Amino acid sequence: MPTDRSIIDAASGGALVDKTLEAACQLISNMEANSKQFGTHGDIPSKRVNEVSISNLENKVNDLLL
Repeated sequence: MPTDRSIIDAASGGALVDKTLEAACQLISNMEANSKQFGTHGDIPSKRVNEVSISNLENKVNDLLL
């Protein structure tokens, strides 16, 4: 999986550190605008977990405590 640094370097057409300050700021600004418009991979919904009833287990623990 690519790292954030390699993604930024690829978007900049080379190493970001080789850009001027103005060019680097413009690139990051454009990337920010694009991520707001199109979303990111982090926006993928997480898997849902079904609720599990533990009342039977709770009852057994309570019986042991009594």
